[in-house]
Order: sequence, then structure tokens, then C-alpha cells
Amino acid sequence: MHIVYFCPISALPSGGIKVIYGHAEILASQGISCSVFHPENPSYSSSWFEHQVKRLMPARKQSIQSRLRGIHPCCAADQLDAQKDFAVIPEVWAGALGQQCIDLGVHFAIFVQGGYIMMNGRWPGSLEQLEKTYQQADLILSISEDTTRMIKLAYPSLDAKKILQVAPVIGGGFFEQAKVVSEQKELPEQKKCITYMNRRLPEHADKVRFFLKPYLPADWRLTLIDGMHEAQVMQTLSESSIFLSFCDLEGFGLPPLEAALCGNVVVGYTGQGAQEYFSSPVFHTIAHGDLHAFVVAIRATITKLSQGDFHNPAFFEQLAQIKHRYSPAQQLQSLVTFAQRASKALQR
Repeated sequence: MHIVYFCPISALPSGGIKVIYGHAEILASQGISCSVFHPENPSYSSSWFEHQVKRLMPARKQSIQSRLRGIHPCCAADQLDAQKDFAVIPEVWAGALGQQCIDLGVHFAIFVQGGYIMMNGRWPGSLEQLEKTYQQADLILSISEDTTRMIKLAYPSLDAKKILQVAPVIGGGFFEQAKVVSEQKELPEQKKCITYMNRRLPEHADKVRFFLKPYLPADWRLTLIDGMHEAQVMQTLSESSIFLSFCDLEGFGLPPLEAALCGNVVVGYTGQGAQEYFSSPVFHTIAHGDLHAFVVAIRATITKLSQGDFHNPAFFEQLAQIKHRYSPAQQLQSLVTFAQRASKALQR
């Protein structure tokens, strides 16, 4: 069996692509044949984060270079061997690639990292055909509890046994940072800095900055981390004290989790997907669009941090629980289960 993760290309940092590469790394570490395939450009390799994926599947047919470069990969499944390949298709390509896998007799899973974008893909078919693709998939991989809930909401007749939840993992340096913070109960040297990302909701971020300005102490600063390389993001988060979450209809919401594990108090939106870990004392939920409550919560957090009220045993205990829940060991267990079920599907 060879597992092939179909993967889009993004010039900007994308958590979904990072997760796909992470799956391939972990499966390969267990001796499972696995590769990442970028059908829009088979020679491409993501460079904005560190990874150990050595098997980027090249095109098996020369025609793919001219047919697919720069267009939607609606014909990319013809690169697969129905006898030994098991495809993993992102939800935004499910309609296009899923239908072709069905036509070619290729076994496949749909990887849903965004429960709110399942209907957003481009394909030459109907929503009824898309539902058929989900019904005929061997497996549906889900990134979170909320995503699983949305899959079931969209397709109530789908066999729930097909859905396998594979939560994201805290990667590399972030996991090591989390060990220091949660186990040694020792924070890095934090500065009076508030970090945030504005990619999802730039207007909300701008408005919060506007309303916060009269109340932000002169010795505090706001730092935008969008566009930074992974190592720079980790360094910046390790030095900040507060992270502002502007998640919006996310499948999971990894940045708030990474910020927390670097020792930040997180204030903001769950984006739905982050509900499974967003609780106090580390996380403080703001109702979507309640900018007044957002600014009030930031001011209160600054005050409490200056008084040393946050970093208590309950704070570090919650971080330890999160680190365990989203550890490489936990994800490995889920991915091994996935590989076993994929192998059984190929044998049918």
C-alpha cells in the first residue's frame, strides 16, 4: 500500500498544508509508504516551514505537467494505481478528485480540515454528486470535534463509522516549548507584547486595535505575526504575553493553541473549531463581533498579568493537559489506525 496525500499549493503559510505534511512524516516514520502530491506542480515542495517529507510524489505520466500546471486538478487521480494506492483528498477537491477516484476504482479518503468549506470546492458537478462522493469514500478524516459535527450535519445519512478524527499535533519546537512551560512551570522571558494574526478577520483586528489604543499602556506593543516563517513565529510567541484570536469558522484553529503553549494568555474568538480546548484560565472566549468585550478583556488581562495573577498551578495544569491531548504520540495512534483501515479497504 502507498498512501498519497493530494495537497494544494499556497505561497502564504497555511495550517492545512502543514498538517498534511505532518501526516506524511509520521506515517513514513512508521515504515508506511506515503507521499505528498502537488498536482498543480508535482516538483513543488513547501518551504515556509521545516519538514522531513522526502517523498514528494512526482508525476507518473508526462502529460500531467502540461495538463495540470496552474489549473484545478480535476484529472489528477489518473496518476494513481488502483491496486496499491490509497488517496487522501482535501475537502475542497472532494468533488473533482473523489468522482475521478470512483470512476477509476481508486480507494480514497476525504480529509476534512474545514467543516465550513466542504461546499466551497470547484468541480463540474452538483451538490448531490458531492454527497455521493462522501457516501462512497472509504473513510472521512476529521480534524476536530466541531468538524465531525458539521460533517454529520451536512450528510445525516453518512455511515458515522467512516469518520475518523485525527487531531492536529503540536509540532517540533512548539512541543518542546510546551514541555518547558507545562512541566517545569517556567515561562520564557516574556515582554509586554500582544501578538495576533489578522488573515481571517483583518477588519475585526483593525477595529480592536483602534478601540484598544487609548487604553494600551505606553510600554506595551502589538505585534502582527502573519507572514513570518515558523521559527520566527515561535520566537515571537515565546516573547509575548497575550495572543489575540481572530479565528473565523475554522476547522480547528491551531495558532491560539501554539500561542498558549508558548505561555500566552489567549483572548478572542474560538472560530468554532477551537471550542474543544478554549477554556479558562488559559483561554478567554469573546463572542464573535463583540469588540467592546474584546477590548475590556485585553485590558483586564494586562492588569492581571502585571499583578502576577495568571501564572498559577491551574494555568500550568491546563497547558500540560493540552500538550498531552495534542501530542505526537496521540496523533501517531490515530494515524496508525487510519493506515490499518486504508489497508483493509484496499484488500476488499
